[in-house]
Amino acid sequence: MANPAAEERTKEDLDREVFNAFQKHKFGQFDEAFAIYSDVLRAMPLHEGALHYMGLLAQQSGKGEDAVKLIQRSLEIKRENPDALNHLGQVYIGLDDYATAEQCFRQALVYNSNHFHAINNLANCFRHAGNLETALIHYERAKAIEPRNPICVYNLGSTLNALGRHWDAVEWLTKATQYEPGNYLAHHKLGVSFEQLGKFQDANANFLTALQYRPTYYESLAALLNSPEYEANEAQVETAQEALKLGDLSSDTRVRLEHALGKYFDKARNYDCAFEHFRNSNEVQKADAKPFDIDFFTSEFDKFIEFYTAENIKRLARYGSLDERPVFVVGLPRTGTSLTEQILSSHSAVHGAGELKFMQTIETRIERPVDQGGLGGLASESSPLTRDSIEYLCRIYLDGLNDKSPGSASRVVDKFPMNCIHLGLISILFPNAKIIHCQRNPLDVALSCYTVLFNMGNDFTNDLLYFGQYYKEYRRLMAHWAAVLPQPIFNLQYEDLVLKPDDVIKELIAFCDLSWEEECLRFDRNERAVRTPSNWQVRQKIYGSSIDRWKNYQSEFIELKEMLDNSGYSY
Repeated sequence: MANPAAEERTKEDLDREVFNAFQKHKFGQFDEAFAIYSDVLRAMPLHEGALHYMGLLAQQSGKGEDAVKLIQRSLEIKRENPDALNHLGQVYIGLDDYATAEQCFRQALVYNSNHFHAINNLANCFRHAGNLETALIHYERAKAIEPRNPICVYNLGSTLNALGRHWDAVEWLTKATQYEPGNYLAHHKLGVSFEQLGKFQDANANFLTALQYRPTYYESLAALLNSPEYEANEAQVETAQEALKLGDLSSDTRVRLEHALGKYFDKARNYDCAFEHFRNSNEVQKADAKPFDIDFFTSEFDKFIEFYTAENIKRLARYGSLDERPVFVVGLPRTGTSLTEQILSSHSAVHGAGELKFMQTIETRIERPVDQGGLGGLASESSPLTRDSIEYLCRIYLDGLNDKSPGSASRVVDKFPMNCIHLGLISILFPNAKIIHCQRNPLDVALSCYTVLFNMGNDFTNDLLYFGQYYKEYRRLMAHWAAVLPQPIFNLQYEDLVLKPDDVIKELIAFCDLSWEEECLRFDRNERAVRTPSNWQVRQKIYGSSIDRWKNYQSEFIELKEMLDNSGYSY
């Protein structure tokens, strides 16, 4: 029999009950809220508010598909509900459907253009897609509505950090810690920004604060163990070791902790223990990555060698840009590219732009099918590089370069190491560019790659034999470039730079057609931000301890050394 009291409840009564239930909901009283929403829906199955908040509760309980159905039913009853649309977008983010989430947030803003959460969440979508500049615009827009909202201010600072604007990031992340004391994420990200600015004591202080607020935030613990200017204590090491025994650690956290312990034991000269942790870290990365395929690289390099002949480069380079600003510092990772950029950018006429991915973008555009807006690929019957396409591709690169450098710079350094595979294209687009090829003992390179965490994975770095296979193909391609490129390549041997820095640096500056400045010898005082794993080393005076470092682990290098020896490499 129906409850007479329930039948007497008006829509206004039910609205009031839903409102009261939502207050409980917001304060984490989920069971009580669920009971009230359910009761309201028994009385009125199409109550839009109860459906909406029941959907939100489903999302918070990990039932994303149920949440979508409930909130969509709510929107069928009341379409112009920006709160429901915002929550639906959040559900889709939880389901990793950012495209649909973006549509929800945009629709919410149609009904309320100043909806703070919809704007902030829309910015999150852009950030997830890698469109950081657009994300920043929307975070700024959200901040204008709620200037002291700690979530928005944190997102703003975090995005500025990702854009390399580290001093701006420090400003806003500091505010985030002030607006929400105890925000361990803000302290951690603030530490990362300070680290990239070379302010290691400030960085470590924030990592420690993050751990005070959240002792199980192992990313901060890993950052401390990994810091070159922090002496970890035994309790911290034991905490990291115990954490690795937990079954619920994310792969990323496990990778970082294993790597950090490897660094700790390497510094303690316990090389066997260090390598065990480095191996564990790399094995997790291998398990999460696509399988390494040397045949793919062989095929790609064959394609470049076939297309970028001396004749083709000479014929097409006449359509390239005569701009003399680009300086490409290339080579394998961990061969001294960051150090080279640091030296060059100490010159008053040089701007170090960091690792720019514009050539990678251009190469992708060349290989994309014509019906998808690309140029059809190097293997197509008709050459994708014509006068018009070359001028167009030059504009893409120079527009990006102009955005990343001041107009006063007469040289701009692009130190993306893997531009080494694009040197044929670079020679065509920018025949006046300077090319600097950084080289180093491959065994030291292999160890350094194996014991460093890269922001973006290089799939040949997490296995020493993968490295050996890739290294042989890389050497084959570089030999081709040396034979066919019309402009000279400055081969910078890392060991020479370490042993006779003054001579090598003067040759380097002269190669770039720059007048000599003594500041280039004092590059360790250069306070520019560095966003690569070398951000500590490049701020030190040149030191020799990195030469032949592989010998500390030589028992692990027997197979790789044999592979390289058989390829004719002489040390």
